[in-house]
Amino acid sequence: MNRRDRDENEIVTIRDAISRFRRGKTKFNLAGFVLEFTFPRKSKGTDYVERLKITDEHMSEITVSVFSTDAQFLPRLRSYKDFIVLYNVTIEKVNEEFCVVFNKKFSSFGLYDGNSLYQEFPGFNLLRDHRDVITRMRRLSDSFQSSAGSKDFLISIKNLGTRDYFDLVCQVLRMQEVSDDKLMFYVWDGSDYPPLNVQERLEDERSNPLPLQVEAFPLHISTVCHFPRVGSVLRIEASKSEGDFSILNNYIGRWVKIRNMSSCTRLGLGLWYGRLVYNSRVRLLSDNDDIVVEHKRAISERGLGMEGRLPLWGNSLDSLTVLDCVDAPIATLMDLLSQNQVGVTFRCGVRVMAICPAKVEDFHQSGEYKIRLTLEDPTTRIHAFLCGHDGDRFFRRCVSDDDIALYINKLLGVLENCNIDGDIDYQRNPPWIECCIELKDDNKFYLCKTLLV
Repeated sequence: MNRRDRDENEIVTIRDAISRFRRGKTKFNLAGFVLEFTFPRKSKGTDYVERLKITDEHMSEITVSVFSTDAQFLPRLRSYKDFIVLYNVTIEKVNEEFCVVFNKKFSSFGLYDGNSLYQEFPGFNLLRDHRDVITRMRRLSDSFQSSAGSKDFLISIKNLGTRDYFDLVCQVLRMQEVSDDKLMFYVWDGSDYPPLNVQERLEDERSNPLPLQVEAFPLHISTVCHFPRVGSVLRIEASKSEGDFSILNNYIGRWVKIRNMSSCTRLGLGLWYGRLVYNSRVRLLSDNDDIVVEHKRAISERGLGMEGRLPLWGNSLDSLTVLDCVDAPIATLMDLLSQNQVGVTFRCGVRVMAICPAKVEDFHQSGEYKIRLTLEDPTTRIHAFLCGHDGDRFFRRCVSDDDIALYINKLLGVLENCNIDGDIDYQRNPPWIECCIELKDDNKFYLCKTLLV
């Protein structure tokens, strides 16, 4: 092979490729670690496209647009340490920024981990002269640490609502298909999302109860019991029509940075969720990444013992209640769902989001209390019942239905000038209270050993 052929086939650095592009060269061979990627989607034409950001051994970065007639041929990264070899790609300058274009007709790529080639575009054939590059990249991958990148738009779950579009470092817990065109992802970073107001008519609670979760149907308890028991699990919606978001399912249990997602609320229902869009990106992270370590440290400092199970937003629990079970263990509502311990009483920090029946005069059925409460903490929502003698204890200090209505309004966060028995919509901001909850033989939760004061 003569010198000109060697130059044509050489794998060059990103900086060198840009320099040669300025001198008129049109095609290049590159190698670099994949920092992040978009979700595959339909291009404006008939192809599928995925955009990568890669960095070479000199830490130069550039965006690569990969086009293919079939989405299955687009890169599927396994690890933050993996690297890609790109053959016969071109460079373009768009909005004063250089980017690489992978042409399906004459370009090819190979994806490597530290041991082997695990994905190749049809037609890829590693040249003999490039084996030393592969050997060098594999040595580098042993110590390569992909950072989480810019913090300009980075928030945590506890900061939801501060930006319309944001980046989130989180652990991916699960993917669920919730409709023919929609996926739901479940992610967690150990923090509690901010409490939201509720704007639902209490009169509708019997026929149209306040939902317990964002998705239409709850996850099976066998799935829920594997979720973390402290901190909020954020639901993230993704429309199949906007891209192949299912590839995020490949990273269950891994820490990732999701870029350019939006936060939303179910209007009036007090439920947070996120949304992936067509240009959202994913960056795979090491467990030793600085931001991942920060999250783990915050989780550790919070403590997963008793006090750490109280809501971060409820540090000063409202003094609306006193307990007859101060020695009971503190638990989150997710603890209750997961442990399934019949007859054991737990102390919980919760908000009362809804009550059924709505009218105080209907609380007494057949001469005793029978009330269903919708309780919320940062981990989940549940229904808990207040019945019989526990109802008598709960309202012991109330001498009339008017007294009960006053306390119920406070529990529900109803403003003083609103009427619980009215038929208007109003926003409520329920306070955090402490109560005792017990699972009974009928597999229902009951409020117990708690007194309004």
